[in-house]
Amino acid sequence: MPATWKQLSFIPSSAALQCLREGWSWLIPESLSAFMCASSGDVFLEAEDQSIHWLDTGQGRLTRVAESREEFLSALREDNGAEWLLAPVIDQLLDSGKSLAPDQCFAYKVMPILGGTYTVDNMVPMSASKWYGFSGYVHSQIKDLPDGAHISFTIGEV
Repeated sequence: MPATWKQLSFIPSSAALQCLREGWSWLIPESLSAFMCASSGDVFLEAEDQSIHWLDTGQGRLTRVAESREEFLSALREDNGAEWLLAPVIDQLLDSGKSLAPDQCFAYKVMPILGGTYTVDNMVPMSASKWYGFSGYVHSQIKDLPDGAHISFTIGEV
């Protein structure tokens, strides 16, 4: 069964929004504010000129996608919901029995920019605060590397 709008998005806590601001400060200008948080872990931000920008947390990109909220919501309904919200993958996650608690989103086990896939097997529920902080940090560390660069991670105590 297709996910509802309520299942495709969530209302983040102020702590999650703070982690978003801190983790992605290197990419998100202060003038942008969170407009909608997707269950897929991405965020849509609104600029002072009312344009909407998509923060793709899996790829580490900020893209202007609409000139206004109305244009954005219309595009979501018409054809971009599948791409922007990962609606088909969220449907599969929900159908497989995975669910989100309040202030959680789905996070990648292996980020797409590092070769991870947009599939049920590669996504898990995680607190939005942790996901925004972690994904922002990883992308800030790799943003200047050339395509195909080899990297390694050391996971320490948390």
